[in-house]
Amino acid sequence: FFITLWRTMTTAIRPVTGRWPSASSVWDETSLPLACVIKPYSRYAAKLPLCVIPKCLKCGAPQQDITHYPVHAGSSILCHLCGKITSRLYQDQVLERTHETLDEATYRRRGVPDSVFQLPLHGTVYSVPAMSCPPIWWIVVDGSISEREYWNILGTTLRHVCKDMPSYLHVGLLVSTSSSLAVWDLSSAVPHVKHYEWNCPISLVPSPTTSNLQAALRALGDMGGLCQKNTKGMPLSATLQVILDSMQSTSHPGNNSNKNVPKYAGGRILCILGGQAPVEVKPRRRVPSGETGSGGFGGSCATVGKRYTRTSNNTIHPRSASNGDPELGGETSNRMDSLSHFDETDMTATNLSKLYRNTSAELYYSEIGQQCAYAAFGVDVIVLSSNKNTNVGIPFLRQLADCSGAPGPILCTDAHKFEQQVSSRTPWKNDTVFGGKLRIRTSPGFSVDSTEVEGTGDEGPQLAPLYGSAGVMGPATSSDDEGLWLLGSCDTHTALTVDFVMKKSVPDRVYVDGMGDVPIKHAIQTCFAFTCIEKQDDGSLVTVRRMKIASLHLPLAHDTESLYATLDPEALAVTLFHKLTIASLQDGLVQTHDIGQQWLHSLLSCVYKSAENEDELQKEQISRGLDNMNPVFYPQERLLNGNGELSAEDVLLGQGHDRVSTVPFMVFALLQCDALRPSMGSYQPSIDARSAASAQMYSMLPSVLARCIAPRLELWSSNDAENEPITEDLDLNLERVGMHVMEHRQTGSADSLLLFVDSPREIVVYDSRHIQPNDFDTSKAAISKGLERCIEIAIKTYRIAPPVVYELSLDSSFAISRFKDILVEDSQTIQGLQNFMQWKQDVAAVVQE
Repeated sequence: FFITLWRTMTTAIRPVTGRWPSASSVWDETSLPLACVIKPYSRYAAKLPLCVIPKCLKCGAPQQDITHYPVHAGSSILCHLCGKITSRLYQDQVLERTHETLDEATYRRRGVPDSVFQLPLHGTVYSVPAMSCPPIWWIVVDGSISEREYWNILGTTLRHVCKDMPSYLHVGLLVSTSSSLAVWDLSSAVPHVKHYEWNCPISLVPSPTTSNLQAALRALGDMGGLCQKNTKGMPLSATLQVILDSMQSTSHPGNNSNKNVPKYAGGRILCILGGQAPVEVKPRRRVPSGETGSGGFGGSCATVGKRYTRTSNNTIHPRSASNGDPELGGETSNRMDSLSHFDETDMTATNLSKLYRNTSAELYYSEIGQQCAYAAFGVDVIVLSSNKNTNVGIPFLRQLADCSGAPGPILCTDAHKFEQQVSSRTPWKNDTVFGGKLRIRTSPGFSVDSTEVEGTGDEGPQLAPLYGSAGVMGPATSSDDEGLWLLGSCDTHTALTVDFVMKKSVPDRVYVDGMGDVPIKHAIQTCFAFTCIEKQDDGSLVTVRRMKIASLHLPLAHDTESLYATLDPEALAVTLFHKLTIASLQDGLVQTHDIGQQWLHSLLSCVYKSAENEDELQKEQISRGLDNMNPVFYPQERLLNGNGELSAEDVLLGQGHDRVSTVPFMVFALLQCDALRPSMGSYQPSIDARSAASAQMYSMLPSVLARCIAPRLELWSSNDAENEPITEDLDLNLERVGMHVMEHRQTGSADSLLLFVDSPREIVVYDSRHIQPNDFDTSKAAISKGLERCIEIAIKTYRIAPPVVYELSLDSSFAISRFKDILVEDSQTIQGLQNFMQWKQDVAAVVQE
């Protein structure tokens, strides 16, 4: 349902609207969140060092055509990001940029079109052999588990993954229990284990990759018969602190201030838990059980084939309250404590205090995650357990990943999923970079909204204030330097969402001597510095430091219609997911559905009011004999009295607006996603599984999150001559899909018809006869070459490749159950509405009132 609308726009910066308002009063009339989605990192070649181009000497912004304007015959630049004028002459630049090494012979007075630049590792050195400044992979294993299967899978998986390990990588292997820490010495001729009690000083040194690692991992797999189960679990925070303390005396390129020779590039810390909560979490015995399902993979925690199973006793009557968030259309109201209005998997302070004894675990892990970000490490948490009712405290553990720059925790119940997760999270996969520093600059009148989310005041763990950092939501942590965020690790699949705040009015001009008033070209600029391993032309591998610069021009809009006309639905979906998640942490899942619908009511009312204002303006222009200033505005499709082809319901739902028309279904799909949908019917996830699903969605790119909440569904022909789908973006409704298949069959084509489903959870190809039987054709359907290429392309868009399933056998009784998992429009709501059709009728009725 999400059609790519902005094909010409940079994917590095995606604001909710392609224009910025000229005044806060204009924006307030839209009911939209002032935010953008940022993709910090993409792999591009760097040709020039950053010191060859001018910078604004006031705010430090590197010069680009979008963000700077030459004045005074080119000797100075007007910075559109701070509104100040500074010299770009070499003699002035070198006096101010004392921390850089500028060379007059290479310095360029004009900016260059490059978007990625070289940064020095130290002094004037721009690269060193990867062996002398390597990434480090720490592997931390929960040693409190005694089951042989756990250790067998561990040893086998790590051996398989490490076969592809590059030679420059350094590795540390630890096994942690409540009584001691076992450290594998891989540097000696014969690998052996050193056992340290927790009250003794512990020093760790990672070792270069050697054949000893495979021997150590084989021995690790044999520990199942040696370990005794410890009911206390592993001390995870203490183990991570030992690693951080051991790395404190060394430096990496992101923290040495260009003074010291860096000793390591950064890295990842893989924490493998065995289904038992770490000692810091302390769950109570009465933690409700639930299913692991997909374990969070692809943002899903439902069991395959049971996501939307219908039942007659699943109606939940939500209380009429919201968290008072004006951006989501909420109104402040008193909290209600009725047990009929909360979900057992709510992650509110009140509910978590009932489920866990330690009400400060989230603070421990958040602090450790921030320290890891400073040390250029991303922390991965993978739970390996065959028990489908595992409770390890994912709502708390996710702080490690959220603050350090890694993908969120995941639950694995079998060896295949576990190996897939471990392999994708290694320091050498997915173009992983380390020691990321992100700076965000905006034009005058706008700034990042660093106001922290407030807690609810209830006793218990407060997760909402930890969701995001100083206005940025995603795996990053704010630094002491205002406007700078740190990512211990990052890859090409990471997205961050940024909230902005604006002044009442925005300056659009600045006075320049000799030129008068010069227009300000409003823009956003992101600068992302990172460390990575690159391959040279001669085949050698080197550690380098780079900076990616992205800028986006945002013209000012003086009316709401101009803002709605540039709406980016996918960026809005990501932003709303974060807003709704925060609401769920404050008020619970049931209330979040109220809040989401209230925001939609507010938005659609504003859209309708905007249409009325635009219609009055056009009538006034016509009466004055002026041309139509907005040729894409069609009042007959936007107003109830317009006598257009749309029904009154569709008009009220914004279906007459190209950009707004997808928003009602987008909100419905968000509220029905596994992370936000309350437990009902056959959907009974554990609190860990729900939190893992939310954590996976936390850093999803807009295009991926769109397919997470509403999978892409296409109709294909089995004919090899067809390279494109017959129909794109089919409705996620069983009846309409069946009718579409039947209508196409009636065209007389003898080719088999296939349904292609693309989602981060799984990619599935169905024989259309599962949905619309055909007794006259019993032949086996074939996959066309065009569809095969489509599947290959879809897989590459994900951080972790989803499984590809072929439901081509007509004897499969499970195919239709699996297919119904994607039919969002057929899903029941917590209010008892049977499907999206009834839900949007209810929404239209409220908007009309």
